[in-house]
Amino acid sequence: MNYRNSTRIDTNAKVEDVLLLFQRQSDDAAVIEFSADGWPISEGGHLQGIQRMNTTKPYFIISGSSDHEAYFIIVGKTSDGYGIVQKKAISCEPYRHAGGIQIIGDYLAVGAEDNSKRDSSRAYFFDISEPEKPIGDPVIIIWREGEEKLATAGAVAVVKRARDHLLIVGSWDSDTLDLYESNGYALGHPRCDFEYWQTWSADDAFRDGWCDDIWGTYQNLNLISDVDDNLFLVGYYCNEEQEDYADLYLLDLNEPTPDILRKENSRLLKCSAGASFKYGGGLYINDGSSLISYACEKNCREKTMINEFR
Repeated sequence: MNYRNSTRIDTNAKVEDVLLLFQRQSDDAAVIEFSADGWPISEGGHLQGIQRMNTTKPYFIISGSSDHEAYFIIVGKTSDGYGIVQKKAISCEPYRHAGGIQIIGDYLAVGAEDNSKRDSSRAYFFDISEPEKPIGDPVIIIWREGEEKLATAGAVAVVKRARDHLLIVGSWDSDTLDLYESNGYALGHPRCDFEYWQTWSADDAFRDGWCDDIWGTYQNLNLISDVDDNLFLVGYYCNEEQEDYADLYLLDLNEPTPDILRKENSRLLKCSAGASFKYGGGLYINDGSSLISYACEKNCREKTMINEFR
């Protein structure tokens, strides 16, 4: 293992009881404010997804879209609170629309789509192990082309399994989920790649046994694994009544494709200070002992708000 990223971590913490920890999250948000600190933010579009890094010093990564580029910002602790410490361009037009994101160890998975034609996108993996140093080129790029709305990348989720990684790419509003499997190499290895496996469609889903029959217009998706290697998917969305929900699904890949998801729980969370899952949402595993949800505002301003649901 003499490749350049041999020491990088490509897995996340597992939890013992996902259902219990998901239910224990507070309904009410604590508000975290961060400053732009002079970093120019591209005009147009809005913030898209938010993740907290698993580091001794707190950092957040927030993806964003604009008129000309997809990007993400890294927010870190400063002497005056929180502020942007770096901005990274992901891709330029037509792939100017970044989507929901997930961090796995030292890597960030993020999609960027052509939100005009809506018939192509890219899923990227970036090495983010040194958040205050310039972020390099993506270590993996997955090219997606196809039918309008179905080949977009509005949200991505990724999890480490025993022998490989599972990647889920949600299409426009996550109406379909494309599942990819890696070839078993560590993320960052030059031979690591993902191969398309199957597509789950909300229209074809078997919903018997769900806690309710609602499939939201999820802007953000995150995968979790418990200590027994059971997989769960969390989706964040805002409904037509402007209510913010986090939904929990059990993911059973041994079932026929329409049956692989079963909705286990749905939480109405009270976003505040302008933040909403309509813009950016995301999940953080806190030392395997608790789950924390995050939301952010629509746009990055001189002072921007993050919501934290512990």
